[in-house]
Amino acid sequence: MFKKLKEAKVQATRREALSIITDGTVIKGNLIMEGELHFDGAIEGNITARRVTLGEHGKVAGTITADYVEVYGSVLGEIMARTVKLGTSAQVNGNITQETITVESGAVLEGRCRRVDDPIEGEPPVEDLLITDKSQDK
Repeated sequence: MFKKLKEAKVQATRREALSIITDGTVIKGNLIMEGELHFDGAIEGNITARRVTLGEHGKVAGTITADYVEVYGSVLGEIMARTVKLGTSAQVNGNITQETITVESGAVLEGRCRRVDDPIEGEPPVEDLLITDKSQDK
């Protein structure tokens, strides 16, 4: 009984974990995670997470899909999120599909915003996209 409770706490902690990718890191490929991501690197690929904060030095050439996206860097591609915030230094060249959006003075958006009730509906849950170690299930 206690083992299952301990495993549940560990899994909950993993889901809420913050991952930080710093300036100078370059990724070519997709980045898929369960938790929160603070991204200041560069990526040619898609990002899927629960929450994404793109820092001032962050650059994304691809699609960002999350519950919450906060942008201070540059995006060349699409953003699909329930809530989107474009900070003063944000540069977005692409379309945004969201429930709610906040655009601060100074942010640049070259594209269209489209409000829908659930912009990430139809997207597979993050858990379904993750590669899991089946040996731990035993």
